[in-house]
Amino acid sequence: MQSQLSGRGKLPLRKRVWACLFVMGAIVLLAPAAATAASPILEYELPAGGVPVTFRAEAGETIAEMVGFGPDMHCVAAHAEGEITGARSTVSQYRFTGCFTQRGSRQKCKSAGAQEEEITTGPIEAELVWISQSKHEVGELLNPHGGTYIAFECGGETTEGRGPFLAPVGPINSESASFTATLSQSNSMQTPSEYEGANGEVLRAIPMGKHGESELVTTGVESAFLVHPSVAVAIEAITAQEAEAKQKAEEAKQQEQKQREAEAAAAAAAKKHQEEAAANKQHEEEAAAARRGTLKLTILKAKVVGHKLVLSLRLSAAGVVSVSGPSLKKTSKSLAAGVRRLAVAIVRPAHSTHRHAVSITVSLRASSRMVSRTVTVKLL
Repeated sequence: MQSQLSGRGKLPLRKRVWACLFVMGAIVLLAPAAATAASPILEYELPAGGVPVTFRAEAGETIAEMVGFGPDMHCVAAHAEGEITGARSTVSQYRFTGCFTQRGSRQKCKSAGAQEEEITTGPIEAELVWISQSKHEVGELLNPHGGTYIAFECGGETTEGRGPFLAPVGPINSESASFTATLSQSNSMQTPSEYEGANGEVLRAIPMGKHGESELVTTGVESAFLVHPSVAVAIEAITAQEAEAKQKAEEAKQQEQKQREAEAAAAAAAKKHQEEAAANKQHEEEAAAARRGTLKLTILKAKVVGHKLVLSLRLSAAGVVSVSGPSLKKTSKSLAAGVRRLAVAIVRPAHSTHRHAVSITVSLRASSRMVSRTVTVKLL
């Protein structure tokens, strides 16, 4: 190969480019197509009415720490009201009561416009996120777009919290009338501090805070909220692997259903074919028997009833019976085999008050054959 591409055997540049493109195209065509991976599912399973769904939440003791500052902020209780606003989104406002600095001099804490020892927030948005699909952990990313989410002062010194932070939630994949949302911290830093993006990439959520005009430093909050939605809902959390397995199971189920339907259709078609074959065979046997036998017509009885001539006939096969004669209305009628009754209208009264004899003809036509019988009867 090397000798062919070197010296005089070297291909022109244009041909070399086309050769490379051809080889690359062949590789692409020969490579197996990658299976489309199913996406993970993470959303609130809502009732028929949809959003919004209101909720309330309560927590007991709440503690906040900030790197480099001794006095921790402590609140006796916390309350929240909010709404589930979408498949993954919520918005809520919080009120903390009995708030003061825990270490050092006890100083009361409050937000602007709030009651004494009360800290309030404005609306805080949140969205469901995967903290870890591999561990089946789900959380709410509060204040996902960043910015100040809480501000208050303790003993005249202002404090504020900024940035997104995570709260693991549960239970998942089961309808419930209440959920837990837990805030944890370690060494004045919120934990967990990482979550998974839409494509599984690792993203960080580290809340920051500051006292007065100091620099922003990491903060951590500890609290455990019990969330009560107005109606029972579920947090549906299915990992990509579970979604793919579920998709494959559903496809297999559909394939089995199609196979069962195809087998049932084939069985029905076979049964219909057998029934048609049996019917055709019976018809052929009956026709053959009729051809072998003699077509018979017997007039058992003929009597006048009112203005009708009533005939009692025995037919050896089904066919069309025709009756004709003077003073009778010509009649043709299909009758089955066996003893049958046939009435024929008398259309011309006798010229005499006495009975007079007339000759009538009765014919039976069946399977391209015909037999006739003649009988004399007395009409009025």
